[in-house]
Amino acid sequence: MTYTARDFGIVCGTMPTGEKNDITDVPGVLVGHHTVKDGDINTGVTAIMPHSGNLYRQKVLGAAISSTALAKASV
Repeated sequence: MTYTARDFGIVCGTMPTGEKNDITDVPGVLVGHHTVKDGDINTGVTAIMPHSGNLYRQKVLGAAISSTALAKASV
């Protein structure tokens, strides 16, 4: 069974959750992921597309976070 923060009483924000309580519950949001496992190499990337339009013409607020297996993160 998978638990969410909300299951432990941790609520982020004031808006109600969607049907699946997923980022993809938001209309138009697309999420893609790719993992590479090859011997000692284990890495992956996740891409979140906020809408299907031209992101250069229809800009949205955003951020990027990169982290390592050693829990080192850079913003």
